[in-house]
Amino acid sequence: YEYKNENYFVGAILTGSYANGNQNIYAERLINLRNQSPNLAGIDMRCQPYDTINPQDYTNCLFYLDPPYRDTKPYSRQNINYDIFYDFCRNLANHNFVLISEFYMPDDFKCIWAKNRSILQQSDRTAGTVATERLYFMCPSDVNISFEDTIPCANHGQLRLF
Repeated sequence: YEYKNENYFVGAILTGSYANGNQNIYAERLINLRNQSPNLAGIDMRCQPYDTINPQDYTNCLFYLDPPYRDTKPYSRQNINYDIFYDFCRNLANHNFVLISEFYMPDDFKCIWAKNRSILQQSDRTAGTVATERLYFMCPSDVNISFEDTIPCANHGQLRLF
């Protein structure tokens, strides 16, 4: 699943195998979605630009934000002001739990997971460079959450938070 907009990009939301050989990653993602859908009942999921969200309208929600990575090739007309985005995340985290996928974030955001991966930008989809993808977390200051017991999920490199 991909959704492109000039302000954000949402990529593979669900876990699944990475393409190699004859795998159809899109079919696998659909199968994973169907298998996981009972666990998602009653959850309101939205895909929208961050600047259309009013942080004061939400309390005790979990937000996963996947902006275009700073200083990388834009997906389209990328006009995101990262300083405004960081302030938005801070405001949102005053009363909510915020996860952000990014290579780097300001020091007040806690990195809770990191993994090296190949960035494939060439047309042959085989040549690329290695980058460290990170997941950052921020929450209300009166909430004490420890991530020492978190573990990577087998085969997917995803973090099991709860």
